[in-house]
Amino acid sequence: MIAALQGALRRLFMLVEALFNRAFGDRLNPFYHLGSITFFLFWIVGGSGLHARAGPGQVPHHRSVEFARRHELLDQGRRGDAAHLVSASQRGTARWLCAKGGWDYRVQFDAGEYQAALGIRLLMNPFPAAGNDSCRCMNPRIRYAEAPLHALGCQCNQIYRNMRHDQVRDHLLELVKRLDKDADVYKERWLEDGTGGQGKRCDIWYRKAGTVYVIDVSVVEPCSIAHLDKHSDRDEEAAAKVQEKVKQRHYEGCPILEEGGGAVLIPFVVESTGRMGPQARDFFDLVTKEQKLQGSLFLDKMSAALARATGRMICASRKSLALCR
Repeated sequence: MIAALQGALRRLFMLVEALFNRAFGDRLNPFYHLGSITFFLFWIVGGSGLHARAGPGQVPHHRSVEFARRHELLDQGRRGDAAHLVSASQRGTARWLCAKGGWDYRVQFDAGEYQAALGIRLLMNPFPAAGNDSCRCMNPRIRYAEAPLHALGCQCNQIYRNMRHDQVRDHLLELVKRLDKDADVYKERWLEDGTGGQGKRCDIWYRKAGTVYVIDVSVVEPCSIAHLDKHSDRDEEAAAKVQEKVKQRHYEGCPILEEGGGAVLIPFVVESTGRMGPQARDFFDLVTKEQKLQGSLFLDKMSAALARATGRMICASRKSLALCR
């Protein structure tokens, strides 16, 4: 069997060699210079790699391109697009683009939502023909020509932001239950305020090995004016870090979260691009360190939910704009 296979491969090799001899001649046949070609390509790859490594600012090449693109957007006054570019630079924020079909993935998108979400990802203007049309949600009105990403923070689209929050919370709840089937896990549980009454309500209450994790899920938009004022167009995780502090202040005074109370607050903050805040990422790494597959499935679902919500808000604002004309 092996001898027959070797004979077939030898005949194939001789056939290719004869074809190359006919095309290049005996002296220039590449088959006779494989060692020299390999050595030459090695130096090409090595030299280009060293050039990229020792490029501007001593940073990886893709980071230097991102840096240049961000400054180009800022010079053009497109701070919202720059904030999206910075936020989406984290690995994994584009998982929804390559997720397979299924109810939790791209099957949920319709064509308009998918195209709108993809346009935002590519930093395209979602309202290229808006002209002087303005949004009806604020006074004085905001013109889409001046603030094309206003739709992502518009009060008219609050229903989609609520749905986005609930989907991320439910996916996280499902992840925790799958990882620890014997743990005590509750959704939307009230925390006592120390007087026997109801205090703050958390999104997920999770007890494991004597430690209670009080999880509050939040999805923030890095291109909003409030976060742009905190330099989300320049600093990574700026929007997520600001929201983490907001959540920590919200739960101040809860006895269970005080020292010795036995509970830990987890502000599970995610930016709309899919970038997780520092505390959310630490908690995610903690619970999935032995279940990487389940963690990957959660990231796929969360990425798809966030992208679809973005597409929905853009489509809803486009319809509203068309009705006003």
